[in-house]
Amino acid sequence: MKIYLSLISCLIMGITLSATPEVVSSDPVGTWSTLVKGVPDMGDIKGTMTISKSGNSFSVMLASDAGSAPLSNVQIKDNKITGQIDIQGVILKLSGTFTNNEFKGRWESEFGVFTITGQKQ
Repeated sequence: MKIYLSLISCLIMGITLSATPEVVSSDPVGTWSTLVKGVPDMGDIKGTMTISKSGNSFSVMLASDAGSAPLSNVQIKDNKITGQIDIQGVILKLSGTFTNNEFKGRWESEFGVFTITGQKQ
């Protein structure tokens, strides 16, 4: 009986372990087409996010029809990014996740939270 229960336990654990989603590592370096949704007085904003790496540090340049600017305080680790940008005294904080060739994140500011999505070009 103990052997039977042990086999059932192993089978259940095996099923549980095989159902665990695989973490996919993404290389964020490159150019990403981005879309920020629902910005007041501007609507949806299409742009690009270009990520480069030198040694162990990353740099990010953001561009849209409104202009371009670098992201500061950039941290990229374990497929996650954080950083911020100062636009005329308003600090926007970016956080997001890279999965395969997709990016999903959010901009946070004193004016609200806005969704950003992207596709690697």
